[in-house]
Amino acid sequence: MMTDLTDLLQAYVGKWTFHHHLYSYAVKLGLLSRIQIDPIAEVLYPPHDYSDWEKEEARGAAAADTLASQLKDKDPDVVANILTPIELEARAANISDPSWGRRVCWRIAHATSDPAVWIKALRESGAPAHLLEPFFEKAAAEQLSDAELATLLASAKLDSHALGISLVLKHSLPGTPVWRQASPLFKDHTGLIHGCVLRKEIRKESLKALLSHEDPKLSSVVAAGLWGIRDNAKIPGDLFEDWKRVIVRHVDNTQEHILERIFPKHPDVAFEWIMWRLEGIRTDTPPFHLGLRSDRALSAAIRVLTTEQRHELIDKVPRTSAVAELVRFLVGRDMELFHHLLSREELEDVRLDPLRLDGDAGPQGENVVHDFDEAWQRMAVTAMDKGFSEEDIFSASQARNFSWTGSRSSMFAAWAAPFEKLLKHDDARLRKVGKIGFEHYTRLKDAHLAHEKRAAIRG
Repeated sequence: MMTDLTDLLQAYVGKWTFHHHLYSYAVKLGLLSRIQIDPIAEVLYPPHDYSDWEKEEARGAAAADTLASQLKDKDPDVVANILTPIELEARAANISDPSWGRRVCWRIAHATSDPAVWIKALRESGAPAHLLEPFFEKAAAEQLSDAELATLLASAKLDSHALGISLVLKHSLPGTPVWRQASPLFKDHTGLIHGCVLRKEIRKESLKALLSHEDPKLSSVVAAGLWGIRDNAKIPGDLFEDWKRVIVRHVDNTQEHILERIFPKHPDVAFEWIMWRLEGIRTDTPPFHLGLRSDRALSAAIRVLTTEQRHELIDKVPRTSAVAELVRFLVGRDMELFHHLLSREELEDVRLDPLRLDGDAGPQGENVVHDFDEAWQRMAVTAMDKGFSEEDIFSASQARNFSWTGSRSSMFAAWAAPFEKLLKHDDARLRKVGKIGFEHYTRLKDAHLAHEKRAAIRG
């Protein structure tokens, strides 16, 4: 292998990208002296030293600063023709590491009094946007023309689009011609925009316009970014209503980690978030589904609701399986709320959703079978007092989702056990529920056990 690598390195002398990719192999085989990387390329894309990340970062920054001090007084065309080919070669060779060229150009931009000449030189050389960005930022701070921004936005290069959008967001105002030109492109750069919002680089007028953007995915990213990464976020008063509207209407389970942090701080947002989705379920505009047990956002929202708010939401529940999990969360084991739910006779069997027991897995993945606790038993009796049959109660108790490790016969035997306990209950109707369930699962257990025995004999 050493001979093969030596031959490869010799064959590709002068191809710094090839030597860059083989650097770690050369180190392991003691062939580091054979590695030949262009000195400036080695500053922009230093080979990785995985032994100490912090020291590697410090060395990279120091080398970039030294290179910038050497280049800042040179002719911009000369510098552009040094840096750009290296960047393009790195991209062509699929070197995915972030370039220190951006830091080099930031240092040069900080030192120059004429960013325009650097922009011209780099653009003519075909430089990528991360080399141009520092000079555009310097020019924007002084007064970048809309024509320059429009040129970036109209470019066929995606990184120029991104740079143009970044500059528009930071330095232009909503309603201006260049903002209107950029606005249709915003939806394709939500990641970039989210980063700008998190770093607080966008002024309030622009944030307000973004919260009202026609693309809900974009506005939801902006609203989530305004909350930030900490729980002590304070939304500016003049943005709050727009932010709240977007959270309520457009931020969903894809950003549930944000909602879990917002709802405890703003219970009114939690209430309106659920109410908006209930209205969507009722009118199918837009359609929602509140029946997923994995919906952490829904459980977080319900935890902060008052009893009065739960009453109001129960009043809005439509007759559909799409609200099954919502109904379970809203009622829990609260008898007063369950009575209120039962009073809505038009909901029919939706009223029994709180009686469902799902077959969960424990924290270590172990099998878990829930017993019928006393509150469940009282609710079941109350439901039968309202006219539901023992068969209705059995059906309502059945898991729609379950997890099980082991044989089917063992699963059905375990599921029969809670019903067997009901056979001794004082209430005859609950005893009948127990009998229905115990006999049902016993039959399934026996059938699967016989099948498993036959399968074992056949091998």
